[in-house]
Amino acid sequence: MASKRGKRSDIWNHFKELPEKKNKVLFTICKEEYSYHGGTSNLRDHLKAAHPETQPTFSSAAKTATSAGTKPIEAFTVSKSTKKCPPSKASDITQLIVDWVAENMRPVSIVVHDSGFRRMMEYIEPEFTVPSRTHIVSSLKARYSSCRKELVKLLEGVDSVAVTTDGWTSKAVESYVTYSLHFVDKDWKLVTCVLETTEFKGSHTARRL
Repeated sequence: MASKRGKRSDIWNHFKELPEKKNKVLFTICKEEYSYHGGTSNLRDHLKAAHPETQPTFSSAAKTATSAGTKPIEAFTVSKSTKKCPPSKASDITQLIVDWVAENMRPVSIVVHDSGFRRMMEYIEPEFTVPSRTHIVSSLKARYSSCRKELVKLLEGVDSVAVTTDGWTSKAVESYVTYSLHFVDKDWKLVTCVLETTEFKGSHTARRL
């Protein structure tokens, strides 16, 4: 897949060609693979949208104008702050993002790749660095473990529960089933807890459920 290039693009500072995989390159920041067919436009678009911090302060046109003795408009642009968000605040923001993903069932990719989400975060807190996919997934697993322990502790004081199932089919024609618990707590309030939603193969008969 290697090709002869007169002048190697700066895009290859962030991407690595994969000789063993045709038309694939590895993004060295988030360790994900992207399609490559000889042009780097799609790779550069990803950098601009998801990782603006990798972009140079001045464009090529600005550098050319500067070398000619004139000052382009970009030369007067204030560069992004190099300050970092305080660790305690960064941790709180990350946890809020994890809570939002979990409670609203949002895909992890919206945090990592969605350019609109990143622009919003940059406007709200310019000094905050959006966490990686690995960090978000790890935090989601930790939140699951914490919620599970809380549920187990809650059920220790419950004498009886009602278990219900709800079978449904996605738009991709994939069958799923959700298991839920219902009980009345010590304050006589009805409590409902979702135990699990999992893929369900075969017919949704009462015997199989």
